[in-house]
Amino acid sequence: MEFSVNDIVTLKSFLGTETAEIEIDEAENYWKLLNISGKIIQKKEHVHPAFPEKGLQVLVCFFDDLQKFNLVCHNEIPNSLWIFQSDLTRNP
Repeated sequence: MEFSVNDIVTLKSFLGTETAEIEIDEAENYWKLLNISGKIIQKKEHVHPAFPEKGLQVLVCFFDDLQKFNLVCHNEIPNSLWIFQSDLTRNP
């Protein structure tokens, strides 16, 4: 599914799964964000070299404060994460 900047989306999976397949640090357990919505604010032009089969990523600014989930956020824009489009659903 192709998304556009300003689309409202919901995280349906992370890295293609609904749960972490290995034990992971709580600060990187982005599966906590399943069913959380946000707005696409940017799109990448190229696929991630480590995950070429997953397609393009979009920068999602979540409506919830990611700090309340105790998650690491490496982006300059608060509450935003690069997410593969395949992990999202578009909200009506």
